[in-house]
Amino acid sequence: MLNIIFIWFGKALSRLLRLSGHHGAALPGLIIERIYPRFLDSMLKQLPEGVIIVSGTNGKTTTTKIITELLAARGKRVLTNRTGGNFVRGVFSTIVQAASPSGRLAYDVAVYEQDEAYAARFVKLHRPRAAVLLNVTRDQLDRFGEIDTTAALLQKVADRTSEVVVVNDDDLRLNKMTVSGDAKLVYFGISDLLQPQFPNDEQFYGAFRQELAKHRRQVQLNSVGENTAEYQINSKNYSLKLLLDGQHNALNGAAAIATVSALYPKVLIKDWSNALAAIKPAFGRGELIEIDGRTLILQLIKNPASFRQALQVLDIHKPQAVGIVINDNHADGRDVSWLWDIDFVPLSNLPIITSGIRGYDMANRLKYDDIKVQAVEADLKKLVQQLAKTTASGQTAIIFATYTAMLATRKTIGRLTRVEKV
Repeated sequence: MLNIIFIWFGKALSRLLRLSGHHGAALPGLIIERIYPRFLDSMLKQLPEGVIIVSGTNGKTTTTKIITELLAARGKRVLTNRTGGNFVRGVFSTIVQAASPSGRLAYDVAVYEQDEAYAARFVKLHRPRAAVLLNVTRDQLDRFGEIDTTAALLQKVADRTSEVVVVNDDDLRLNKMTVSGDAKLVYFGISDLLQPQFPNDEQFYGAFRQELAKHRRQVQLNSVGENTAEYQINSKNYSLKLLLDGQHNALNGAAAIATVSALYPKVLIKDWSNALAAIKPAFGRGELIEIDGRTLILQLIKNPASFRQALQVLDIHKPQAVGIVINDNHADGRDVSWLWDIDFVPLSNLPIITSGIRGYDMANRLKYDDIKVQAVEADLKKLVQQLAKTTASGQTAIIFATYTAMLATRKTIGRLTRVEKV
């Protein structure tokens, strides 16, 4: 009965917020979490195939999307946080919106991305069937602390998982992961050929590659081509099509494949390979947006590892103009000194405009790599318009943006594409 009361309350509050012009999607979940935290466990226990949690520093949203769409392609009814809201309160809110007025969740399985700290909180409320642990890299030190602290949070997630823990075998800290219960460890990783493209945090600052424990890998990414990736899956080689750009997204695909293969071993690769080939980038994560005959790519960046990987797409798309929007709000991380740890030489000879709260800091950082910035533009609408003017019809421009900057830029682009041509 309590569940039904809180579902009605949450739905009414969400509707009220929408009518008043406020977004506040997580507010109903925040209130229910505070008052009745057992709501989460009692509702999710309805799902016959349990809950999959995806966590780690980079790649959560894309990996969650891939797993969700692979399962949906097999006819599974999947509950997920499509907006990328990765706090526990967001999960509460998705349950409220998805539940019927009678308290029923008409889904087979849930796939939720969770921020590392909130994943550790989530598993105290509900034991997931599977956990997908992607990586541990330096990110938001003001909030998470050092990366060993983040690894310890993910260990707590592993210890509370009931069936399968999917682990990045090439991550120095996750490679040592253990489980305290009955869950099985399943590994994914990259080939020796790709190792130089995925340095760990220590290697990024000059250390040699440490010796890692040897594990049998369910999935290994062997190479990446144009819209294709070569995987070794359960010791067999497959060439699979991918719309998602970049080696980092191909590795996210390896994590998703390992997860689906471990949980649904009777499903053949060919049964979901077409679904994998059709998956488009998640919101703001390499998303392609058409503006007046030009393609604008909006790419989230949040730390040295993600920005370094994102810069690799320059070789794929050959953009004619680049925007970089840097904020230092709480959700971005207040410390942006990580910008000094990136080699920006790939941006040489490209027209660049910077923006955001730290737009001038970004321009100053590029100056030290002898990269000229055309302008620092505070107005995001003018930034988008200027990038479009610099880009020829049929060509591409890219905007790299931190989290809150990405949301603001995406909102600006949405307004431009709906109401006017650039």
